[in-house]
Amino acid sequence: MRRHITALGIGLLLSFAMLLSACGSGGNASSSGEYDPDGVFVRGVDLTFQGGISFDPATIGPGWYGYVYPVTNSWLKIDENGEYVMDLAEEVTVANPTTVSVTMRPDLKFSNGETLDAQAAINSIKRTIEAQPPGLRLSELKLVNSMTIDSPTKFTIQLTEPRMALFYPLLADAETAPVSPKTISAPGNHNGDIITAGPFKLESFEPGARVRMVKNDLYWNADNVKLAGIEYRHIGDGAAGMNGLRGGTIDFVAGLNLVSESDASALGGALQGYSNRLPGTDSALFCMREGEPLGDLRVRQALNYGTDRDRVNELYTGGKSEAAVGLVPSGHRLFAEELANAYPYDVQKAKDLLSDAGYANGLNLKAVVMPNESKHFEILQAQWKEIGVDLQLTAATDLNEQWYQAKGANGEVAGVPMLRGIPGTFFRLLTSNAVSNACSYPVPALDTCAEALAALDPASDEFVAKAVECQEVAFKDSALTVNTIFILDNGGYNKSRIGDLPMQSDPLGQMQPDVTKLYMTR
Repeated sequence: MRRHITALGIGLLLSFAMLLSACGSGGNASSSGEYDPDGVFVRGVDLTFQGGISFDPATIGPGWYGYVYPVTNSWLKIDENGEYVMDLAEEVTVANPTTVSVTMRPDLKFSNGETLDAQAAINSIKRTIEAQPPGLRLSELKLVNSMTIDSPTKFTIQLTEPRMALFYPLLADAETAPVSPKTISAPGNHNGDIITAGPFKLESFEPGARVRMVKNDLYWNADNVKLAGIEYRHIGDGAAGMNGLRGGTIDFVAGLNLVSESDASALGGALQGYSNRLPGTDSALFCMREGEPLGDLRVRQALNYGTDRDRVNELYTGGKSEAAVGLVPSGHRLFAEELANAYPYDVQKAKDLLSDAGYANGLNLKAVVMPNESKHFEILQAQWKEIGVDLQLTAATDLNEQWYQAKGANGEVAGVPMLRGIPGTFFRLLTSNAVSNACSYPVPALDTCAEALAALDPASDEFVAKAVECQEVAFKDSALTVNTIFILDNGGYNKSRIGDLPMQSDPLGQMQPDVTKLYMTR
């Protein structure tokens, strides 16, 4: 049994060490300005993205989990070093691969003064499970078999399968965030008036325009929260975000859809840009079938040897990322060191493998590519041409329809970033029944490894060793994808306004400001 205590935390399941590129750091940037007790942190956000923001775990849409945590902080949170630390929980205990217990901090309250006890915690999780919100991890939520009250401040969750490593991260996110009895009992939409126990509470909610949050004085650690409030202001695109930052109307902007590496690099003076390497890769996924080219391991290996990852990094990010074969960058707890050198760039070896597979005269493939992946695939197209592979690029507007549902009809290759952590990436993108395994290619060796990994305590050395092994099975032994570089998380902030920018992680490993520690200067 492994106990997880506040002072210790545990290694992040999605885990990663925050790795910073040359253009600046996203955390611990200090200012000499005087602390402002009335300071309001203003963040630029595209408030119309994916249907708009909802703070209610029961209705939250895709992509919003990284923005709602000031209100929906849960039992754990993930700090900037990739460690789980206690939040509303005083202790979390994993008894075995199907059983986890949460001991709550004493005297917890919702922001309206209602008592947060074990019954309220269980009722909240049940409500979210029943709602099946599209933006949360439903397959992991459905692992819940039963929940029992051990005491007014302790509850236990029993899973249907030994997949603790998949479920555990939900204790640090909106899936298990407690919601007040008043909200649960009230009918209607609670996107903008949800009552929770997080460090902030909603003050006003203007869909598509502005959201204001104020400090929750009943939060268990309210005495150490230095912000008076947080405001999200709508910005329609990355250009508006940069203009708002330069014009002083916002203090911070970040996000894969808002800030590019070049945007972050261009900031200077009082404006600080940063680019962090995430535990996720830009990748070419395959529709694999026996009897077809990509069903042959030698062809997949040839494409890996025929990819100059260092050159991709230089052309695509200006050298600010890192060549990727496995799922996580160097310095990361789950980094597979030997795997990093599994496929050195070797044009002749790639050609020899294609010849052995019966394609000495070359091979034609088609790729389904979303606009944000077009430059990446143009680089791959040029490199693979050198080994005799003619890659035809087809622009896609809906990857779900044109890749997942089409099952190879529009192309045998697709650009799909792998950003689901470990072991989530295996189950969502690569195993035999994974949704991103578009042609349902059987991979029994990875299935076995991933199932064994999912049953382990994510804090254990056994978990680390098995995570490395599963990466080697997927990307070296089976060559299920061509991973090229690690995805960059880019952002910018006004360091003359923000006295410090400590960070925490969201479920995809993207750095978000830790608003329980952040403060503004006068």
